[in-house]
Amino acid sequence: MSALKIVWSWLISNGGILMSGISGIFSVFIGDKKGRFWKVLTLLGVVLGLIWALASANFADREQQQKMNKAIMRVDAYVQQRSQETVSAVNLNTRAALEEVTQKLLALGVLPQIAQGATLQRTLDMVNAATKASALTRNWSEERRAALTIWVFPHVTQEVNNDVVLARLRRLALHVEVHGPQVSSEANSVWWSEGSNLDEAKAVALTAVSAGLQIKQICRSTKVPLRNLIQVGGSVAAQRLQPLSPSQIETLTGPVCP
Repeated sequence: MSALKIVWSWLISNGGILMSGISGIFSVFIGDKKGRFWKVLTLLGVVLGLIWALASANFADREQQQKMNKAIMRVDAYVQQRSQETVSAVNLNTRAALEEVTQKLLALGVLPQIAQGATLQRTLDMVNAATKASALTRNWSEERRAALTIWVFPHVTQEVNNDVVLARLRRLALHVEVHGPQVSSEANSVWWSEGSNLDEAKAVALTAVSAGLQIKQICRSTKVPLRNLIQVGGSVAAQRLQPLSPSQIETLTGPVCP
């Protein structure tokens, strides 16, 4: 800032003080002088003093406002910077968490499009179903696994990652195969035959739910002569039923049939 600007800023900033001093000096020198000249000079001094005082007050207001604006801009810039840093950190953490969950679902046999579009509740249901299935099968003997057979109907294989799900089902039963005609029905169901039981059917149902299927019924089947059989497929009769949650399946004490 040049010397002239500094002087001008000082004069404007201290206008009130200066006018008070000048008025005092002027009143001393004018004394009892009379005449038109002195009256005009006095009036001119009052007008100039008023203008100077107003200019000084306006200048002070502008200076204060500019300082406030600069302070606000600094604070706003700081907040925006911190907000962007926070959002970036949240986005990174969120993306990492979503990627971890997606990989978990894919490992369960969930199709990529279902894993990526799943709601929070459905994601929790699928993960919980896998946990509950593991808990139910933890004490199964190898002899029991060897005796069991699981049939998966063809339409089911289109709703899951078939290779992954069949591999998971083979941990439950020695014999797992895609079997029977394709049924066009969204009412997926689980049946168990003579020689098997509800707990084994529940474990298979939970494994299917963890892979993205919605199971609507778990029934005992009397239509197949094969013993120790559990089937996973569609049922037209079960379409009016609501999908069973993992907790509902886990706590079943009897069959759920239309």
